[in-house]
Amino acid sequence: MAEEKKIPQIDDDIGKHPDRFYNIKGLLEKEAGFKEKPPESLEDKLKLFEYYHHPEHKFQERFMKDLGAIVRGGHPTKEKGAKYYALNSLYKILGRDTDKLEREEDIRKVLGPFMDEFLKHTTYEHWKELEEDLKKGKSDGTLYTEEEIFKFKAALFDRMIAAGADKGKGQRIMSIQALANTLKGKQRVEVESYLDTLSEDTITGYSMHTQQRIMDHYFRLEDAPKIKKYFIKQLEERNLQPKETIAHLGHTDLLSKYGRLLGKEAEEEYLPLKKE
Repeated sequence: MAEEKKIPQIDDDIGKHPDRFYNIKGLLEKEAGFKEKPPESLEDKLKLFEYYHHPEHKFQERFMKDLGAIVRGGHPTKEKGAKYYALNSLYKILGRDTDKLEREEDIRKVLGPFMDEFLKHTTYEHWKELEEDLKKGKSDGTLYTEEEIFKFKAALFDRMIAAGADKGKGQRIMSIQALANTLKGKQRVEVESYLDTLSEDTITGYSMHTQQRIMDHYFRLEDAPKIKKYFIKQLEERNLQPKETIAHLGHTDLLSKYGRLLGKEAEEEYLPLKKE
């Protein structure tokens, strides 16, 4: 019998690592295997998928804990979080709750620090490379304007938070540029409310983006029939069966269903298996 592959646990002691939010990088690189070539067989890939979704391993919970710290603050290392830096800029610009945010450069001063703090902890080398390129300036020797710098960072930020994606109840994650347009003329107290929404959208969107990255790293569209067969087998072992056909589902939908089942969130969605 082949020895079961052990997936290394990462060190939770953040203080030993130079990155203040080491865990979010460690979770993706070491446990989600972003630095390693995926296993050859689909079954081995599914075993890794099961590891990420097993309730005892708390992968999603640990990921969301560190993501929440990056955005909202409140980490044991006393990091302030992206929202703090946006609020700090806002309070320097506007002195009272009823003062209005009118100038476009002031809006960029509020949203820019939020993007910077988030991106440097989630994109690493990509963010550093963008920062270096923007500091160097254009090929003709001219420097980028603050408006252009904001635009390029906004493009990266929106991609990381899946801007435009459905976040439920018919609502979509707002792009940072759309938010910038919305904030013009808003009172300070209103801007704070929008920053609350931005924080939650960032957490929701980046979580969705990362889940998709994990799936795309290991699975392809053509894997759907084999994933379906494997999923049905797992249901049968639990004495369950689908309420209706799942043959029409793509690989991402099948994996989402299986992930929910592994997390024991969806057993009520299935019927007891009929014994022949």
